[in-house]
Amino acid sequence: MITAWSIFPATPVLPKAPQPPGGARPPSVPRRHAPRASPPAGVLRLLFRWPLFLSFFLRLAVVPPPPAFSCTLAEHAWEPALSVTIPLAAPLILTAEVDRFASEGLASATSGLHLLAPTPDARPWLAFLLGRLLHPAWPLRLLDPAGSLLATARTLQMPRPAPLLLRLDQIRFRFVLYRDRNSRGNCFLLVLAQEARTRAILPATDLPWASEFPSLTWVSCTFHLVPLPGHIIALTVFPVHGHPLGLFENPTLVENLLARECLAPRRVIPQVPQSDDIPPLPDPTP
Repeated sequence: MITAWSIFPATPVLPKAPQPPGGARPPSVPRRHAPRASPPAGVLRLLFRWPLFLSFFLRLAVVPPPPAFSCTLAEHAWEPALSVTIPLAAPLILTAEVDRFASEGLASATSGLHLLAPTPDARPWLAFLLGRLLHPAWPLRLLDPAGSLLATARTLQMPRPAPLLLRLDQIRFRFVLYRDRNSRGNCFLLVLAQEARTRAILPATDLPWASEFPSLTWVSCTFHLVPLPGHIIALTVFPVHGHPLGLFENPTLVENLLARECLAPRRVIPQVPQSDDIPPLPDPTP
C-alpha cells in the first residue's frame, strides 16, 4: 500500500548537542531548522506536468465543434487578373478521366487503361508521369496512334474485363489568377487546371460502353498577398469522387483578416459549408 509516508520520508531526528558542566547555558546560537528531505525527481516531474495530462483528458472528454470553413466566413468577389492558356499535345494527368470511369462503375469491368498517345515523342515522359499518378487499380499502357479509336477498339474486342481505350484532344493547361474585389486586392485565388475532350470505349463483347465528355482537373490555392506558408488560406483539388476536396483550411488566418478588415465578412453564414468550387474559367486566349 502506497502512502504519503512512503513517497515523502519523515524528517530525520538529529542528536542533541552536549550540555556544558555546571548547568551553564551555552551561548546563544542561531537556531537552524533541520533540512527536509526532497521528494523524488519523478514525483516532481509528475506534479509539474499534471496540467498537461488534465488538458489531454479534457480534450478526449469534450470534443470541440469543427471550425467553420474559410469560404463560409468570408465573402469573395473574384475577378480574373491574369489568364494564361498553353495548348498541350498530351495530357499531364488523367485524374478527371479516372474519376469519371470509377463513377460509371468500370473499375471491375476493365483490365487497365490504353491511352492512344498523340505523338511518339510524348510517350516517355507521359508514361513516367501518368504511371506514378494513377491508382494501381488502373494500370496504364500507351498505344501508337496507328488508327482511329474505333478501329483500335475493334481489334481488342473481348469479354469483360477488357482494356478501356481513351484518346484526349483539345488539351489545354490553364494558369488563372483571380483577385478578390471585396478585399481591395489583398486576397487572391490561383488556379492550375487541365481541360480536354475525352473519348473512351470499353470494347467488351458482353456489355460494351462508350462515352465522350469534357474533362477538367484543377488545383486551387487561396492566399493573402503572397502564396507562402502563413499566408495560405485554403488548398483544394478537383475531382475526388466528382467533388472538390479541401486539403488545407486556415480559419484562424481568415478570422484575423476579418478582424483587420482585410476581408469582407459573409452576411449570412450557411449551416452547411458551401462547396470549395472555383469561379468559371475565363475564355482561353486565342
